Amino acid sequence: MSSKKPPKKYNAAKLGNNKRNDALLTYVLGGVAIVAIIVLIVIFVVLPNTKDTEVQAEGYGSVQEGTPVKVIDNGGVLLGDPNAPVKIDAYEDFLCPACAMFEHQFGGAINQAIDNGQMAVHYHMLDFLNKYSASGDYSTRAAGAALCVADTGDGALFSKFHSALFQDGVKPEENGSTDLSNSQLSEVAKQVGADDAVVSCIADGAKVDAAKAGAQSSMQQLSDQTGGQVSTPTVMHDGKKVNIQSADWITQLTAQ
Repeated sequence: MSSKKPPKKYNAAKLGNNKRNDALLTYVLGGVAIVAIIVLIVIFVVLPNTKDTEVQAEGYGSVQEGTPVKVIDNGGVLLGDPNAPVKIDAYEDFLCPACAMFEHQFGGAINQAIDNGQMAVHYHMLDFLNKYSASGDYSTRAAGAALCVADTGDGALFSKFHSALFQDGVKPEENGSTDLSNSQLSEVAKQVGADDAVVSCIADGAKVDAAKAGAQSSMQQLSDQTGGQVSTPTVMHDGKKVNIQSADWITQLTAQ
């Protein structure tokens, strides 16, 4: 369990703006007052952050074998029973550090809710962080690889691959000197159980154009629903943004 504050979301409309969001407060305080301030910070800041960054359903793993997955017309991927009572839209970018934190914290709980028949997830794979990848198109190529996997209809395989792309040692660093080639992406798929047809699909970049079109469509969809605020990760339910800063947001949705 980590007590670190989760990374800030990425806002596509504000990328490149380095303006600080934190207000700088300056006080001249006596020693006793300073101690009191520190105690308040520990109580009201550190403790809630510790709770809200707990890994949910830790160790649960991927969805169960036999779970359906399909590619949606706009390039997204629907994982789980299409008739599940709760359907959410999850907007991610495979280069996004905050998305990796989101997957680490909530991936198991999401998969568990899918397996319980409580939830289905429409994954939207955005690519506005491309310019921060060494190749200049990593986000799109990773999304294309995910489409190759989803096309099999094997939900468990897609779930494993989706999770693997966010793992340390796999997910490239922003502004890093290197990222994964299509061949390396195909190797990740092979390691989680993909067959030769999927490996070839990824290595050949067969779904990259579809992923690019899907990313643009999904970005527009999210922008329309949020008044132009496109950021990752974002979860939407019934056209409204879900507060994923709350550790129990999945329980709140599935209890409705």
